[in-house]
Amino acid sequence: ILGALLVGIGNALLIERFSTRIRGFGLGGAMSINLTFSVVLAVWLIGSPAAPPVRGAVLLWVLVLVLVGISGFEVFSIARSKSA
Repeated sequence: ILGALLVGIGNALLIERFSTRIRGFGLGGAMSINLTFSVVLAVWLIGSPAAPPVRGAVLLWVLVLVLVGISGFEVFSIARSKSA
């Protein structure tokens, strides 16, 4: 799980370095970190042979959905700020 966060931070740094439209560690970085973490968490939940208890699995899937929703909001916010 920590590795997913570190990869997300690395992606955010790459976005900051090579993007001309996104400056700073703002929405682009947060979107990268959230998406990376949610994808890794979902893959872990699907492919892990040691499944967590039902309540824990439900909580983790809710976390995945919340992170994807937040990232979707960030994509919408970035797209709206470009058009304005």
